[in-house]
Amino acid sequence: MTARTSVRLRLSAALLAVALVAVAAPASALITYKAEDGYLFGAANYHHQHGGDPAFQSVDSGLCPTTGPPLDICVHTRAAAGMDAVNRLYLSAGAQLRRQNASPAVVGQNSALAFASSEIEIFGLDGYVAMAPAAYFYFGLSGTILNTKTDVSVTTQTFAVAHLYAGSGASVQCDEINAQCPPNSVMALRVTSFQPSQHFEITLRSDVAIGAPTGVGGYDAETNTDYYDTLKLLAIQLLDDQDQPIPDVHLTFNDPDGNPHEIPDTPPSPTPTATGLTPTPTTTPTAGGPTTTPTATATPSCASPPCEDCENCIDDDGDGLIDRADPDCAPRANGGGAGLPAGQDVKSLDRCAKAIRKGAAKLASLRLTQLQACLKSLTDCVQLKPGDGGCTAGAQAKCAKIKAALPAAETTIMTSFTKPCTDPPVAASSLDAATGLGYSAEALPCGYRGVNGVGSNLSLAECVRRQQNCAAERLLAVSVPRAGELLVVGGFSLASDLPCLASFADGFGNGVGDASAKALRKCDGAIQKATAKLVSGRRKAIEGCDTPIFTCVETKPGDGKCTSKAQGTCSKSIAGITKLQTAFSDAITKACGAIDINDLRDNQGLGIAALDASCAAIGAPAPTSAADFATCVELNVACRVDQMIDNETPRNQELLGIGTM
Repeated sequence: MTARTSVRLRLSAALLAVALVAVAAPASALITYKAEDGYLFGAANYHHQHGGDPAFQSVDSGLCPTTGPPLDICVHTRAAAGMDAVNRLYLSAGAQLRRQNASPAVVGQNSALAFASSEIEIFGLDGYVAMAPAAYFYFGLSGTILNTKTDVSVTTQTFAVAHLYAGSGASVQCDEINAQCPPNSVMALRVTSFQPSQHFEITLRSDVAIGAPTGVGGYDAETNTDYYDTLKLLAIQLLDDQDQPIPDVHLTFNDPDGNPHEIPDTPPSPTPTATGLTPTPTTTPTAGGPTTTPTATATPSCASPPCEDCENCIDDDGDGLIDRADPDCAPRANGGGAGLPAGQDVKSLDRCAKAIRKGAAKLASLRLTQLQACLKSLTDCVQLKPGDGGCTAGAQAKCAKIKAALPAAETTIMTSFTKPCTDPPVAASSLDAATGLGYSAEALPCGYRGVNGVGSNLSLAECVRRQQNCAAERLLAVSVPRAGELLVVGGFSLASDLPCLASFADGFGNGVGDASAKALRKCDGAIQKATAKLVSGRRKAIEGCDTPIFTCVETKPGDGKCTSKAQGTCSKSIAGITKLQTAFSDAITKACGAIDINDLRDNQGLGIAALDASCAAIGAPAPTSAADFATCVELNVACRVDQMIDNETPRNQELLGIGTM
C-alpha cells in the first residue's frame, strides 16, 4: 500500500554568494542554467551534468521503467532549468528509487541513494542598480513526496530543498517528516540588502534513499521526490527602508538570444501564507508489514509575511522571540530533566555526548582558523603589496592547500565522535530520544543543511559537520566583511564550498593604498584573533555547564549531590562570559580605535560600512567606530556560538536551565 503526502515550504536562512568578477557585467550575457543527477548503489555510481550554459539544460537518467517484471532495483532521476512558455524562470528536480523483491543486503550494498538538481544563476538584473533594504521573492511550487515499504526494518528517505541566494538569502525545504510543501502553492521568501544589479541564484535538489539492515531481503520499497512540476519565479518585489514596495521597478534580463524579459514586481493574488504542519504517523497494514502514513495536523503557524527566519539571529516577525525561541520554528529538545530509562547504557551515552561536543568544537575551530589563514595571505597582498602577482600567486597556493586539506581533516574529527557513538553500545534510538541526546529535535535544522534525518551516528556526524561549518562561515562573514570577495580570489566557490558565507563588502581587489595599510592589517589581525578567542571561550563556558549537568541527568538521576555540585560548576563557568566579552571589545578598540574610520568603513579597507543594516537588525549600532564594530561582532558571536551548542547538545537550553537554577 502506498503512502503519499505533499509538503509545505518552511522559511530558513541561507546567504548570498556574490562573485567578484561579475558585478558590473551586462545581464544579457550572464544568465546560466545547470542540471545534474546521479545515483549510488554498491559498485554502481552514475553522475551526469550539464552546466554553466546560457541555454535550457536538462538531464534524465531514464533508468526506472513504470511497467515490466519485478526488478531488484531501479532509478529514475531528472532535472531541468530554463524558461517556460510565458517566460517565467523555472527549476525542476525529481528522483525516484524503487526496490522490488530486494536481494538480501550485504555489507557495502545495504543502501541506495539518488539525486537530481537544477540551478539558475543571473549576474546583474537591469532596471534597479541601488541596494534595496529588503525584497520578497515570490515562487510557485508544485511537487509531491512518496514513501512506501513492506518491511519496517527498511529505512526510506525523501527530501527536497531549494535555495535562493540573494541579499541575506533564504531557503525552502520539503521532506517526509515535516509535511510543509503543498502542491501548487505560492511562497514568499524575504531577503534583506538585495542589489539586483549584482547577482542572484536559485537551486532545487531532490534526494531519495532506501536502506536495509545487513541480511534483510525480499522487501518492496519506493521513494519518490517529484518536484519535476517545477519551482517558478513569479515576482520580485523590492522594499524601501520603511518596508514599503518601491514604486516603478522594472527588473529585466535578456535571454541567450538577446530577447528582453521582465520579472513582475507585484505579488501573485491571493497573498501567500506559510503554514507549518507536522505529520502524525498512523499505521496501515500491508502484505509485508506496516507502512507509515503521515497525517498533517496543525501546529504553530506563520501568518502572511514577515515570518520568523529560524537561523538569522533576528526577530523577523516582531513578536519579541528570536529564531528557535519563536513557536514558528522547530522547538529545541527537552527531556524534562530526565535521562534514559533503566537498562540503557547511559555511561556510553555520556561518553558519546562528550565526544560530540569535543569534535564539534574542533570542526568549527578548524573551519574558522583555516579560512582566516587563507584570508590573511590574500589581504596582505591586497593591502601591502598591491599589484604584486607573485604575492597573489603565493596566497592562492596557500589557500588551495588549505581547501584541499579540509575534507580529510574534517573526516578525522568526525571519526573521533562517530566511534564512541556506534550502536552498540550506544543505541541509535538514544541519539534521537528526548531523554537521550535529543537529536530528533534537530531534524529540521539538519534538513536546512541537506542532511535528511539524524537517526544514526553517521548522519548525526554529517549534520554536526555542516552546522558547525555554517555557523563558522557566518561569523567569518561578519568579522571579515570582504571575506567573500577575497576567498573567491583564493579559489573557493561561495555556492558550493562556503554556502553559508555572505559577501558583504567588495573592494574589487583594491586596498587603501596609503601608509595606513600596515595599521589596518594589524587591526584586522587583532579582530580575527579576538573573534576566534571569544568563540572558543564562550563555547567552553557553556559546555562547562552542559557537560556536568548531562552527566548527572543520565548517570546519576535523582542524585541531589551530583546536581548541586554541577550547578556550582555551571555558575562559575557561565559567569566567565562577561569577562570574555569585555576582553574582546578592549582588544579591538585598542588595535583599531586610532585608525581613520573611513579606512575601516570603506570597501577598500575593512568594509564594515557594508554591515550597517545587518548590525542594526541584530541590535547593534551601525559600525561607525571600532567599538561599534566590536559590539556587532560580539552579538553575532553570541548568537552563532549558541547555535553551535544547540547543534552539538540539542538539550542545551534544558540543561542550562537546570544548571542555573
